[in-house]
Amino acid sequence: MSQPWYREALGACFRFLVRTIVPLGVSDSQVGFKLFTAPPAEKIFKLQKIERWAFDVELLAIARRQGIAITELPIIWHNDRDSKMRLRGMLNMLCEVLQIRLNLWRDLYDYQE
Repeated sequence: MSQPWYREALGACFRFLVRTIVPLGVSDSQVGFKLFTAPPAEKIFKLQKIERWAFDVELLAIARRQGIAITELPIIWHNDRDSKMRLRGMLNMLCEVLQIRLNLWRDLYDYQE
């Protein structure tokens, strides 16, 4: 079952905004699982600043900044009719994506041992 048209539209807008604000080189930062091997995970999670809405966008941005390979694999996704995303949550997420952009400009994701 697919999502209602308005959720599809909001998802497309969000994907466009993320690609524009924080280019990640992935088709969709929100769908699917994120798996890490130990050495990259240690680097990435030490640099993580955001732990709420856009944490996965940030993890992918850090991986890209660090030159860590990101591989996408296809998944089968099913819509959950009980899933609710409120406007406030979307605005919070957008604010966090903007914070990630600022963090990238400030070089806060450059790993230093």
